[in-house]
Amino acid sequence: MNVRSSSAVVGTGIALLWALHAVGPHLPGPTYLLLPTVLAAAAAFLLWRLASTESRFRFANKSGLAVALGCWFAGATLSAILNWQTPQVFVTYCTVFLTGAAIFVALSGVTLTEGAYEVAVAGLAAGALVPLVGGILAFFAEWGMPDIPTAMSAYRDVLRMSLYETATFGNRGNTAAFLVVLTPILLLTLLDARRRTSLRALCGLVLTLVACNLVILQVRAAFVALSFAVVCVWIFRLGARRLPVLVATLGIVWVVFATADPDFAARISGQMLPVLTVDTDADASVDQRVMAIQEGWHIFEQHWILGIGPGGALTKHPQDSAHQFQVQQAMEAGVLGLVGSSLFTLSVLFALGRTMMRRRGARDDLRFAMLIGPAAYVVYAIIANATLGFSTVNVWTVLNASMLALAPSFDSSASDGAREGSNL
Repeated sequence: MNVRSSSAVVGTGIALLWALHAVGPHLPGPTYLLLPTVLAAAAAFLLWRLASTESRFRFANKSGLAVALGCWFAGATLSAILNWQTPQVFVTYCTVFLTGAAIFVALSGVTLTEGAYEVAVAGLAAGALVPLVGGILAFFAEWGMPDIPTAMSAYRDVLRMSLYETATFGNRGNTAAFLVVLTPILLLTLLDARRRTSLRALCGLVLTLVACNLVILQVRAAFVALSFAVVCVWIFRLGARRLPVLVATLGIVWVVFATADPDFAARISGQMLPVLTVDTDADASVDQRVMAIQEGWHIFEQHWILGIGPGGALTKHPQDSAHQFQVQQAMEAGVLGLVGSSLFTLSVLFALGRTMMRRRGARDDLRFAMLIGPAAYVVYAIIANATLGFSTVNVWTVLNASMLALAPSFDSSASDGAREGSNL
């Protein structure tokens, strides 16, 4: 297979995988059919690679990522075997851990060319239009054309927000987690002058819709995670010297919102300060999250060896979740889940930081593009917990696992460089 046809196969395959999961909850027919479809796609990738010129899978030199995932997967597997009779455990294990492992193994070592990368990003952006546009239309159907104060406070009316949540990913937290993974790679592509104008225009359109949905969602953890991601993208693509431009742009946005809503500054500070200071007295939701974390840790202490099973919190935690990533995994997958999820978080952030420090060429550019979404996601998960239990469609697992697998290793040997052109 020549380089061009190989690039087309890889780019198209990733584009379909990402687009399929962006629209997954809205596909017609039973959603459980998506699980075997994804597993079949992973198997097809494996067979295709074994039949081509490259059959060795490279997990090394990704800052311990494979070790972390292996430890976490082992803990989840043992916990699922022990707790398989608990509702949601088997489904969660299959849709999160089994699917994630299959995608990671199938794509590890694959390197995207420039053309394949653009096709893949275009597929992700196009797929994201479905829930983003659908959410905005559902919001307008319920609220009409709201002013800024109404749009920013609408999330408090749980009943009226149900139509919006149905049109997106089931609840505000799920939708926010999707936007956290989606936004950084689109912003990076938009700021890259080397990319095709049509692709950059598509990314700009989707980012505009992302901004509208973030105003509706008002998920504080997403604001924190995306602030981290935007600063990283800006520094990596434009350099630290241009950070004042970003600050000035955000200042202009702030002035525009403050002009439209005189209480804007007070509203934002009232929402963000209790989270940043963990003020349980000023915000009831912060108090509930602290209590959920404490209860999750208490359950972990009672089941520290193997936990209560992946997804077991839905039946055994009073609030259905510990609301913190590491505590949740400790509670559900035991000590191996705690160690694995902690190493996973550190590995992703360390790999991102190492890539930003290196910035040597195309491999580092691609690695940053594949790491920035998952890195923003783990920041979000530390604050608000990871979305790892959404019925039979787990958008976040597939997006993160595939991006991390596609991130080139830090091995810059000549032999790897020669293979880069073949995408295999």
